[in-house]
Amino acid sequence: MIALVAFGLLLQGFPSAQSGPASEPGDVTAGKALFEGPGIECNRCHGAQGEGGFAPTVAGRSLTLEKFQNGLRRGTVMPMYPTSIITDREAADMLAYLNSLPPVTQRGALRVAVPESAPPGQRAAIGTIGCAQCHGAVFGSPRQALGALGNDADFQWFTRMVYDHTTEMPLLAKSTGQPLRPRFVMGNYNRATVQESSLRQIYDWMRNDLGVRANIVGRMSPGVPGPNGVAYTVTIENAGVQGKGVAAEELTVSIRVPMGVMVTGGTGAGYQGVRRDDQAMTDVAVWQIAQLPAAERQTLTLTVSSAVTPANNLRGTITWARPAVKPGPLDTVAIAPAPAPAAGRSGNQ
Repeated sequence: MIALVAFGLLLQGFPSAQSGPASEPGDVTAGKALFEGPGIECNRCHGAQGEGGFAPTVAGRSLTLEKFQNGLRRGTVMPMYPTSIITDREAADMLAYLNSLPPVTQRGALRVAVPESAPPGQRAAIGTIGCAQCHGAVFGSPRQALGALGNDADFQWFTRMVYDHTTEMPLLAKSTGQPLRPRFVMGNYNRATVQESSLRQIYDWMRNDLGVRANIVGRMSPGVPGPNGVAYTVTIENAGVQGKGVAAEELTVSIRVPMGVMVTGGTGAGYQGVRRDDQAMTDVAVWQIAQLPAAERQTLTLTVSSAVTPANNLRGTITWARPAVKPGPLDTVAIAPAPAPAAGRSGNQ
């Protein structure tokens, strides 16, 4: 569960902490929202309904607040979450929700299973420490950090990110120019619980067996009405550190167009026009970009016949051929969709 957090999802600040003990019963509805995420993502290890998986069952166990707080704050069986990440009020809410659930008769399955032929580093990441239960089988965001920092992301850096995550993560965000999430998904691991020798195995597997990942970020601006329709600006950025991060090569930018909306124009290097995606049953605007070095960006525009809505939005992805994850498919990142237009602005103006 070592959440090094994908950079395209980072956004500033922390929640305001109510660090004193919760004096009122917890709110079940608020606790359910916290447990299910997307803020903390406890369900990735503890199961969608608290039925367990990599981590123990927590549903219907009638835990006391003291015992629950010890699990959160001491860092002996899971990362240590200070009140800057999970407040005492939030802990009480989450416990109220978990205690409201029926007891579990059968523990849930791992979100990511350990392959039979897994090397030691992969076994540690999936089954011993559980990093892959949050990061996935190909370790997307940790590999992205390696690609962003280059040789600066050595093993000692990796250990700091695990043991002192709440201190190191802001430094990483500052280096890459990406904002922090509202709250950290991951706390700090205890050196006595997670041995450095296990981290060495995971680090070597991640860097050598999987390979680094370019730190690619995509986002879309609100639409701007014009004579040919509504124009959306798409920014594709390599948020790696200049002179250190790895370049992405042979990028493909694909934007799915909602039903009932027509593409009236596109600009930017490598614009290929519109193709029909039979599987998605919609049109897709496509760009091909030969290379995107660290700290550089490309600006593209897509003009469509009418403004889209958050519910019927333009959806985009970016893939690249190199550097590639060695044992699997191309790395893919989602383009952050266009936010709702400002008041008074529409495609009919």
